Amino acid sequence: MKKYITISLLLILIITACEKLEKNAPYREIPVVYCLLNPKDTVQYVRINRLYQAEDSYAYVRVPDSVTYKFGVWEVMLERWDNGEQIGNPICFEPTLSIPKETGLFTTENNVLYQSFAPLNTKCDYVLRCRNKETGIELWSQTSILGKNNIVSQFDDRRTYYAASYRQEILDYHGSLFHMSYDHKTIRFLYLEYYEDKVYRRYVDWYPRENPLLIAPNKEDTLDAQLPKEYFRYLSECIPVNPNVKRVAVGVDQMFTIANEELFRYINLYNATTQYFYIPDFTNIENGKGLFSCRYHFTFFGKKLRDKTIDTISHGRYLKNHRFADSDGNWH
Repeated sequence: MKKYITISLLLILIITACEKLEKNAPYREIPVVYCLLNPKDTVQYVRINRLYQAEDSYAYVRVPDSVTYKFGVWEVMLERWDNGEQIGNPICFEPTLSIPKETGLFTTENNVLYQSFAPLNTKCDYVLRCRNKETGIELWSQTSILGKNNIVSQFDDRRTYYAASYRQEILDYHGSLFHMSYDHKTIRFLYLEYYEDKVYRRYVDWYPRENPLLIAPNKEDTLDAQLPKEYFRYLSECIPVNPNVKRVAVGVDQMFTIANEELFRYINLYNATTQYFYIPDFTNIENGKGLFSCRYHFTFFGKKLRDKTIDTISHGRYLKNHRFADSDGNWH
């Protein structure tokens, strides 16, 4: 009899305790940070959002402050480290609203990103530090940089004239570097802009899957094979016409993207799930959630533009108004 009384009392205590439990814990600010560094990009971005939990998720999404922060409320810095010592001054990121976002539930007016145009040093590790200037919350994470070349070295004149002389980078990498294993290959056109006594490194990327009408160059050593006319038309749509800017074509690189250890692990965890709505709870952000990692455009082909191609860019029907120099270095 005593046994049954004891069991009954335990059941009553459990039921009472369950009734007092809150369905959701008290609100606590949990920022979500995403940053994928790429040494071969001219600009690096950091995205910071809010993590939230609600019964009606769609209602919260419609309120911008539920998922985003005010403009400039975060202080974002990138530190360079080598052998346990910090090198130089931190790289400061500035807030921007200039990057448009595709339409959808999470599209808001205050789509804030933090950007930096400082080139990355591929011989260093990087520490990302973010501080909320209103609440004092501080986040940090560390990652290593992939590859040997950055956006500056990519513009060096190391390309060859003929398709038969294509070469790949030499890189110690844990994954595959066989170009046929990657679907998303990028053809990058590099050029220089001269404006108000300053020189800017620019590029235009073409992603074959996003531009199915553009014919990929073949391996024959002809003018059309190096850059087909569809490619010139594509460049003319991407590069703005500005009579005050002078330009010089540098070359074309064919690349595919590889990931460092953190990003590689995140991608594998995401692809391993059988539930399409499940997002793996992988994070390397201290005091928050998200991912700070590095990807790298591995160059399999490097090509220098021939004089005929440079003259076609300068005088041809598609780019003649973009002020590219001809093969003799003259602008028109």
